[in-house]
Amino acid sequence: MPRLQPLPRLLALCWATAALLSLAMIGAAVSLIDSTRDEALRDADSQIGQLVAAAESDVNRNLMSVDLILAGLPDSLRPALTAGGVDVELARRILGGLQERQLMFADLSLVDGSGHTLASAMAATQRPDIGVPAELLARALGPASRALQLSAPLIGKVSGERSLLLARAVDLPGRPPVVAIAEVPS
Repeated sequence: MPRLQPLPRLLALCWATAALLSLAMIGAAVSLIDSTRDEALRDADSQIGQLVAAAESDVNRNLMSVDLILAGLPDSLRPALTAGGVDVELARRILGGLQERQLMFADLSLVDGSGHTLASAMAATQRPDIGVPAELLARALGPASRALQLSAPLIGKVSGERSLLLARAVDLPGRPPVVAIAEVPS
């Protein structure tokens, strides 16, 4: 006849088995939570990377669009060019028309190498000095630079918002190089 286990020993074996099963379930749950967390972090990193790439693409596209407008100013301003220089009123109307059709910039101005305003789209900036940083003018008119130049962030004269000034040297026939400035609110 088989020998019966005493009750306390059987109870201890049941508790030990229950404890082992509980530990196994806790371990499986912790492992599942950890792998789910890692997967969520990987997904979040991927989404952030996609958002950053999309934002970078949008910023580059907008900068390129403004640069193309600034680079095309000599052709746009051709009707305002006179033998003695620039018809300021006609240039202002042309710049104003360009500025009104764009949502990217708040103002569009032409300044000479010393920062003196030749023409501006907005009446508020049609004054001798619109406060273009000297280092921006120097970079835009530098001998090796015929590309878009960006200022440090500043408070825009027209928008009153934090803005960037985008500058590009342009050649107008019969004049020394001038700088086209676009104020782009950030």
